[in-house]
Amino acid sequence: MKIGVWGRLMPLSTALRDRDRIEVYRPLTVDPKESRRLRFRKSPERVASRHRPLGGKIGL
Repeated sequence: MKIGVWGRLMPLSTALRDRDRIEVYRPLTVDPKESRRLRFRKSPERVASRHRPLGGKIGL
């Protein structure tokens, strides 16, 4: 496994300071693109974005 401090890859011998954010990086078990494809195959309906408003186009 790889170790990082604040998003930067560091060797295990790195001296840590107070409040350092330590991250442990592990290999991916599934390719993210393949995972997305599998989810879409299970539920083929398109999901509308919940973040974008309709902009007053209702009732046209």
